[in-house]
Amino acid sequence: MKDGRGRAIAVALLLAVLTGCGGSATGGPQASTPPATPSPTVPSVPAAEESTTSAPPLWSRVLERVRPLPRNSELHDPRDVPVDWVDVTRVRYSDGGGGQPSWTIKLAASPPPSAGLAPGRLIAYGLVLETTGDNAADYLIGIDNDVTMPRGFHVWVTDLARGETDEQIGPPYGIPIEFRYPFRWKDSDDPRPPHFMVFWFLPSVQSPADLDPETVRFYAWAGTARNGEVVALDYAPDTEWMTSP
Repeated sequence: MKDGRGRAIAVALLLAVLTGCGGSATGGPQASTPPATPSPTVPSVPAAEESTTSAPPLWSRVLERVRPLPRNSELHDPRDVPVDWVDVTRVRYSDGGGGQPSWTIKLAASPPPSAGLAPGRLIAYGLVLETTGDNAADYLIGIDNDVTMPRGFHVWVTDLARGETDEQIGPPYGIPIEFRYPFRWKDSDDPRPPHFMVFWFLPSVQSPADLDPETVRFYAWAGTARNGEVVALDYAPDTEWMTSP
């Protein structure tokens, strides 16, 4: 982060992730509260209609339940957030075969380009990993647009136990984690839809030492903040860890 204002915006959104302010700023990963029944389709809403929150502490970073992924290593999440490019609809996990896991986060729609965003608008996507078997979060992975260069990104991996963050602001990317951002695919020949966020550790990059691709637990998150206040946040799944088949 390069200035106090940008850091404050990012901290507000990350606080929401770690304290469990989910959905459209209400609910989220809670060990004892089931997710609300979603509507089948939820349209996008303009910024003026979004609600804001200061991220009330709803979660202690511990989830009690674990749901194994089905055989195809894919989770479908309900449409439960009114901002479609924050609404996570599917998460796919691969152990990489060679010990390099990857996660694909499908959104209901691709996010708007950073160049067209109003000042103070932060967009972020990421993962929370549990690697030690105690059901408490160990690593926070994320990407956001809190940079000054056009179409640049801020990417990070935080060791929550040590309170240490490895980050990259602007290119070159790949360290601490490689990614594909949704709208970047619009400018390529890749035939896949442009609303997939992908994270993976490169073979040449040291992933967390205690990250076992066969036992790692995780969930995906997506969020947006405006002038330091969270306006939409989604989790997949909403109330429990996922693990490999």
